[in-house]
Amino acid sequence: DPEPYFQTQYRILTGRDLARRVVDKLDLARSIEFGGASAGPDAVVDAVASRVLVAPVRASRLVDVSFRSADPALAAQVANTLSRAYIDQNVEGRFQRAKTTAEWLEEQLGQQRERLAEGQKNLQRYRERNPGAVADKGTNIVTQKLADLNAAVTRAETQRIEKQSTYDRLKSIANDPAALDAFPAILGNPFIQALRTELAGLQRQQQALGPRL
Repeated sequence: DPEPYFQTQYRILTGRDLARRVVDKLDLARSIEFGGASAGPDAVVDAVASRVLVAPVRASRLVDVSFRSADPALAAQVANTLSRAYIDQNVEGRFQRAKTTAEWLEEQLGQQRERLAEGQKNLQRYRERNPGAVADKGTNIVTQKLADLNAAVTRAETQRIEKQSTYDRLKSIANDPAALDAFPAILGNPFIQALRTELAGLQRQQQALGPRL
């Protein structure tokens, strides 16, 4: 059986979110094969999702992405578009997770700053009432926790900036196959690389089918 990570990716590839992207990209809501305008957008999305087939290639990390259709050219086009949509969604998801983490840490940091400010006021009042008293160890713990949160926020913000740059760069080269092949985020992801291999094969099939239509 596929590893849990790959099982999750298979479900994403055959899910409604990617199918909706493909329907919008290729304007399949008006396609007679999927019921045309009378079928309704949700029904078309369901129909497209139900025809996507994803199978692991034995003894490898490659996957075989295909689409069932009476029109071979459309089948290749949908599988091609689905692979591209998956790559886009994968990068977008990473960026969003980094952004959400950074926002959560910022909120935690703000709360901790308020607690520290209140603690410092209390400490100052205590010192004024008790000259020569030693600082409470609890204050040092709060200060260290604030420093740790500051460091975590800095790391999260750095990651967010890096992922935003990656996302923007990917969008700028989305229509450049050669640049996509050399893109670090794609080269470093084995599942996306497997999809790229499948995508190249589908593109060759589509080109071969073209003159016959």
